[in-house]
Amino acid sequence: MSTIIVFLDLEEGHSLPIFKLLRGLKERNHRVCCLGLSHIGDSVRRQGFEFIPIIDDVLPKENLNQEHLLANYARNGLRDMYFESLVRGEVLDRIMAELKPDLGIFICHYYLEALAVHFRYKLPTVFFVPIFRAGSRQQASEMIVEAVMDLKSGAVELLQLLAESGVRVKSLNDVAQLVLQMPELMVLPQALDLPDRAADSGMYYIGAGVDVERKEEPFDWTGISSAKPLVYCSLGSQNHMTSEISRRFLQLVIDSAATLPDKQFIVSIGKQFEATDFRNVPANVRLSQWVPQLEILRRADLMINHAGFGAIKECVLMGTPMLAFPLRPERDHDECAKRVVYHGLGLQGNVLDISADELTSMITRVLEDQSFKQRVDLMREKFIEQDRVDIGVQVIEDLIEVSPRPDMFHSTNFFSGSAFLTS
Repeated sequence: MSTIIVFLDLEEGHSLPIFKLLRGLKERNHRVCCLGLSHIGDSVRRQGFEFIPIIDDVLPKENLNQEHLLANYARNGLRDMYFESLVRGEVLDRIMAELKPDLGIFICHYYLEALAVHFRYKLPTVFFVPIFRAGSRQQASEMIVEAVMDLKSGAVELLQLLAESGVRVKSLNDVAQLVLQMPELMVLPQALDLPDRAADSGMYYIGAGVDVERKEEPFDWTGISSAKPLVYCSLGSQNHMTSEISRRFLQLVIDSAATLPDKQFIVSIGKQFEATDFRNVPANVRLSQWVPQLEILRRADLMINHAGFGAIKECVLMGTPMLAFPLRPERDHDECAKRVVYHGLGLQGNVLDISADELTSMITRVLEDQSFKQRVDLMREKFIEQDRVDIGVQVIEDLIEVSPRPDMFHSTNFFSGSAFLTS
């Protein structure tokens, strides 16, 4: 049995897609231990995985709770607070010595953190990609150059660590190339993509990555009739980053629902909003700060979403057509929405430029035109055919097998020696 550590993202929507892979690893008798900010601990443990909070100790102590951190600091802002401590070992030395892991899995947002851990602890490393990536791995790796230059502290320490590990760095581009030597697991069924994607060395497609058996808190269905069409709206786990845009759009959904009294609406408003933040809520609308999305989608006839990668895949697997309104086009939302439209799984709208009447028309069209539902069901069949989490498990097991760990945890040369690089 091997011990595998998993570095999770601060946003729940980026961590959910990894649980199916982790279940596959547990079924192979590997020990899986997740690391991350303490606020995601409950959701991880609910899925049956070990969880160890990290980084919390080096974050500001001036009464900043987790919700405040998420609402006021971008991922890079948090990185500035802990990265130097991570490179120096202050964050992980004790945990690594206790767990003695055989491999680390990093969500792809954390290339820099992965390099620090990989070289400090000589840990074989695999990346997990929970977002839709239209470009190549090479293009993604080049973001490291900007990330290093943006660091307020820890860049010098990282370069020193690389030098001590025998890595010659002539430019920051050399740092970017290091991640290309580590495999990446993409949670993308190829059927959902456009047909012109080129092959990408080191990238393995493992299917949708949606754990349809994941454990969620139950939902109170009182007052929701099975005889009426159900429309579900959620803008995902990132709508705190676009708070005013999100509030305005959610109000527009509520206003549209008022013109459709024969339909039912469940609207997830997010933890940053209260029901009292919205006006004129009609009787056919249920507002909630959080809902169990898979449970709702199993009964929903339509989802209005933010074109998030995870939401789109979950809609397909639950057989739910959608209206996609890209909330953050600078991320992957535009690319995801393009694929919704290309495959006829729903319609795309502009979150900044739509009226309640226009939204009502879109809702009515998708609910009444059964071809959307039919195409979603066909795509669902392809998703099931292309569910290859076993490929991800095999990539990980092969890497562990060919990468015996040095007994560094009891060695005086704990941080010395040439670095292991996958090929």
